[in-house]
Amino acid sequence: VIFLLEKLREFVERIVVVSNGNLSKLSEIAIKASCDQLLVRENVGFDVWGYKTGIDAVGFDALSEYDELILLNDTCYGPLFPFSEMFSEMERRNCDFWGSAAHSKVTPNPFTGTGHLPRHLTANFIAVREKMLKSRAFKTYWENLPAIKTYIDAIMLHESQFTKHFTDLGYSAEAYVDPDKYGSQYPAFINVDET
Repeated sequence: VIFLLEKLREFVERIVVVSNGNLSKLSEIAIKASCDQLLVRENVGFDVWGYKTGIDAVGFDALSEYDELILLNDTCYGPLFPFSEMFSEMERRNCDFWGSAAHSKVTPNPFTGTGHLPRHLTANFIAVREKMLKSRAFKTYWENLPAIKTYIDAIMLHESQFTKHFTDLGYSAEAYVDPDKYGSQYPAFINVDET
């Protein structure tokens, strides 16, 4: 996590770390040295409510002053390659929000057995650009976020819905690792060697 934060620091102005659980004193010292603000909370609502906690701590007015907000959790490992490769590529793409990876549409939905799980950016790394970040729709999304009680809730109520929700509103999304270019539904997980 410290390595990840140090490498991320090269590309961001402010880092807010939300820990969903207590930290040892040594971990707290190390994290504080690698971020601008540390928030320690009970693990309620998984990473989704961790994101919400960070957003609420910064505040929507302050967020609107930034070019981009990155929502990143510690299921990201590395970086194994310089972040500059991804950030340079994504800077060239014209979109309102983007992710490090996407998951293809799955029919039937593996969690319900019916309908489909929509194509979506994976929630472990999503960047929201200024137009969407300043929108009333973005603020409303987080203000009305339902309670997340289980891992499946996190996927069904947020991760698999976030991309669809905002693209249905007319915002455009891009993925750095796009499943259409690989032979699986989730190449960042399944096609690790290729990606």
